[in-house]
Amino acid sequence: MRLKAVKKLVEINILYAVQPNQLQQYRKKQAKTPDRKINVSLQAIRTYLILGLLYLFLFGLMGAVNYLVGNPGLFANLVTVFALFSMSQGFLAFYNVFYESKDLQSYRPYAFSEAEIIVGKGISVLLTLLIALLPMFSYFLVLAIQGGNILLGLPLALLSILILCSVLTFLVLIAVHFITKTAFFRRYKNLLSNLILAAVSIASMILYFFINQMNGRNMAANMKPASFFPPMEAFYHFIISPFESASLIGISAWLAAAAILFLIVKVKVIPEFYEAALMTGFAAGKQERVRDINVDDAKNLGKFAWRYHIRLLSEGSVVMQTILMSAVLPYLFIISIVMGVMRNLPSLASYLTPRFLLPMILLAVFIATLNSGGNNLTAIGISLERENFDYLKVLPFDLEKYIRLKFWYLFVLQSVLPVVLLLAVSLFLGVHPITLITMLLVWFFASLIWSSWGYHYDYKHLSTNWSNVTELLNRGNSMVKTLLALLITIGMVIAIVILFFLSLSLPALILYLLSAALVILLGLLALLSYRHYRKKLNTELAVFY
Repeated sequence: MRLKAVKKLVEINILYAVQPNQLQQYRKKQAKTPDRKINVSLQAIRTYLILGLLYLFLFGLMGAVNYLVGNPGLFANLVTVFALFSMSQGFLAFYNVFYESKDLQSYRPYAFSEAEIIVGKGISVLLTLLIALLPMFSYFLVLAIQGGNILLGLPLALLSILILCSVLTFLVLIAVHFITKTAFFRRYKNLLSNLILAAVSIASMILYFFINQMNGRNMAANMKPASFFPPMEAFYHFIISPFESASLIGISAWLAAAAILFLIVKVKVIPEFYEAALMTGFAAGKQERVRDINVDDAKNLGKFAWRYHIRLLSEGSVVMQTILMSAVLPYLFIISIVMGVMRNLPSLASYLTPRFLLPMILLAVFIATLNSGGNNLTAIGISLERENFDYLKVLPFDLEKYIRLKFWYLFVLQSVLPVVLLLAVSLFLGVHPITLITMLLVWFFASLIWSSWGYHYDYKHLSTNWSNVTELLNRGNSMVKTLLALLITIGMVIAIVILFFLSLSLPALILYLLSAALVILLGLLALLSYRHYRKKLNTELAVFY
C-alpha cells in the first residue's frame, strides 16, 4: 500500500465534506492572493480537528464531574453508549462516502488498489466523525487523569482508544459491506438505512439516559452501577492497573477481536468491496425519486400536500438528520450535566417545581434551539423539492396557500418526536404539571421562531441540485458560526444554572411574575417572527402567484 496514494485519496474525499459556501470563501481568498496556493483539503482537515478538540474539551469537562476511579461499571456504560452512538453515525458516514458518492468508477483509470481506496476513504470518514468519537474518548482521558499516574495512564488511555477505534471502524465497515450487498437492502435502501440508524441512535440515547439516572440513584445510595457490557471494563482495568493478569487478559481479548475483524476486512471486504459498491450505487441510481405530481390530487390541496410531504421524507437520510438527531441532541447535554451533579442534588424533583419556572423556561428555549435551530425539516423544506419546486410554481393551484401548508406540515412532522421526548423525560424526572405545561408552551414558541427563520433562510439559499442532505444542512455554515454556536450553548447552560440559584433567593411572587412576563414575551416574538418571515416569503414568491 502506497502512503502517497492514500494521502491523495484522503485529500480528494475530504473535499466531499467541505461545504459549498466554504469552498466559495476559499476561492475568494485564493483570488486575493493568486501567488499563494491555498490547500483546501488541509484547511478542511484542520477544521474537523479543531471542532473535534472542542467537543473533546466540552464533553471531557462534563465527564469530569463523575469520579470514574473505583467505578468501572459507570466508565464502561458511558463508553458503551458513545460507542453505539459513534457506530450509528459511522454507518451513515461510511455508507455515504463509500456507496453513495458514486465516484468509484472514476478511480479505475488510475493505479489505485482496493485497499488504498478503502483506507483513503476510511480516513476521510474518521475525520468527519471526530465530533462523535472524541466525546467518547474524553472518558478515557478523564479516567487516566483521575487515576493519579498521568505519565503511565495517558499512554495507556491512548492505546486503549486506538484499539477501541479500530474495532469500531472494522465493525462498521463489515456491517455496511454485508448489509448493502443484500438485494433487499438495495431495493429498500432509504427505508432500511433510516430504520437502522434510528434504532441504534434511539437505543443509545435511552441507554445513556438510563445509565445516568441509575448513576444518580446509586450515588445517593452509595452503590456502584453494574456495567451493561462487561468487556468494556477491560479498558478501565488496563488504564488503572495495567500489570494485573485480569487487565492483560482483557486487553488481549480486545486486540484479538481487532485482529479477527481486520482479517475479515482483508479477506472478504476488500476483495469484494469495489464491485459491491458499484452495484449498490447502480441500484440506487435506478431508483426514482418522488417526481410525479398529480394535478387532480393537487385540487384537494390539504390532502395532496400531506401525502406529498410524507413521500418526500423517503429521500436519503432526511428523517435521521433532521428529526432524530436534532431531537436527541439536547438530552445528551442535559442528562450528562444533571446526573453528573446528582451527588449534590439527591432529590432532583424538588428543583422541578413552579418556583423554578425561570430556569426551566430557559431550559425549554435551550431544548427548542437544539431541536429547531439548525438541522430540521423546515430549514430544508423548500430545497427538498429539488426540481419539483419549479413545476409547483406553474400548477393550477394556490401556491401561497401551499407554501403556508407546507410550513405547518413540516413543523408538525419535525415536532412530534421532540415533544414526545420532552414529555417522557419530564414525566420520568417528576416535573411539576404546571412547570411541564409552561415548558411545552415555551418550547412551541421558541421552535416556531427558529422554524420561521429557517424556512425563509431555505428559500433565500435555495438549492435544487444538492447531492445529500448534509450539503443542505451545512449551507452558510463556517468555522466562526460553529464556534459562536458552541459559545451560545455554553452561555445558555451557565445562564440556566445562575437562574436556578436566583430562584432560591428571590420571593416566589416576583419569580411567578417574571416567568409570566417571559412567556408572554416569547409568545409575542413567536407571532411576530412567523408573520414577518411569512410576509417576506410571500413578497419574494409573489411573482409566481
